[in-house]
Amino acid sequence: MARSIGSPNDGRLDGGTYLRETPYLRVVPFYAESQARWGLPALVGLLDRAARRVARHFSGAVLSVGDLSRREGGGLYRHRSHESGRDADVGFYYRGSANKAVLPDQFLAVASSGKTAALPAAIFDDAQNWALVEALVDDPETHVSYVFVASHLRARLLRFAEASGVPPELRERAAAVMMQPRHALPHDDHFHVRISCPEEQQGVCVEDAVARSIKAKPPLVRPRSRTGSDAPPP
Repeated sequence: MARSIGSPNDGRLDGGTYLRETPYLRVVPFYAESQARWGLPALVGLLDRAARRVARHFSGAVLSVGDLSRREGGGLYRHRSHESGRDADVGFYYRGSANKAVLPDQFLAVASSGKTAALPAAIFDDAQNWALVEALVDDPETHVSYVFVASHLRARLLRFAEASGVPPELRERAAAVMMQPRHALPHDDHFHVRISCPEEQQGVCVEDAVARSIKAKPPLVRPRSRTGSDAPPP
């Protein structure tokens, strides 16, 4: 049985599952070299189900995934979490001209307008990104603790959901899960998804990041990423 041992920022992974690419899920090329594709089966299954759910509603939709954890967890270069198999960085859905999907080679920062300076032809796809958030918080098998994302994008998604007639209960659940992390980059270029500890691993798996001074670690893996540090949640 796979185990998440310790906390997201002070832990390790035992017996994790490897995330494989599919027609509806890809590893973003810019981050592929890290080989941080491992997680609890609950996390890997969640990402696959969410990607399939979005693709069923939006033809050609492909979920873009960055880092999960290393095979045995532990420290991961440029991250202060992702250590115990419960974290995943997930890129936004973008669309371009004629509403065609845009699949950038790396995560792109998005402004309040939904535009990205790095790729002016692309725009943050409200419908597909909300569909992803909805799939994550409404998953029947895995409970999501947090979806870290910049405050202006959280507000944009919740406005879209309200205008689209999404039931209040589901909007409230999404609002409770989405947040901008403290003392870290704002996550305006990706979602950081963290799942809860499996019930059967209580006492081994630590739910929240532990408060401790983060000592410098040697660069175990060097992805060319701008995702920055993920501080413990509020």
